[in-house]
Amino acid sequence: MEETLSIDKSQVVTFVGKKIAIDCLEGILWITWPNGVDTLLRENQGITIQQNGKIGVTAMSQAKLKVKKIDNGFLGSLINFFPAMTSRTEPARPLLPITNRSLFPASAGRLKNQS
Repeated sequence: MEETLSIDKSQVVTFVGKKIAIDCLEGILWITWPNGVDTLLRENQGITIQQNGKIGVTAMSQAKLKVKKIDNGFLGSLINFFPAMTSRTEPARPLLPITNRSLFPASAGRLKNQS
């Protein structure tokens, strides 16, 4: 099953499936999923996610994406067993890992009392 969607800035769509391929056709997408690394996709980048939870996709700008639910079957199981032998378009890389830590120390921006 393959579907192309256009989504507005800040719109969120979710997908559920064991293996989902997401390709960013236009704009910037923020992809997040349980136990995964939040990832930004730009135009012409794609990612394949294999897991059992929900995948959240947020449009960081007006965006267009292609989503494909992959049915592994027997051949797909072999491909997963030998992942180095397969290739896709340029793999997505996290631009900035999303963490709960501040990028600045707590003292940054504090003014010293000059009295």
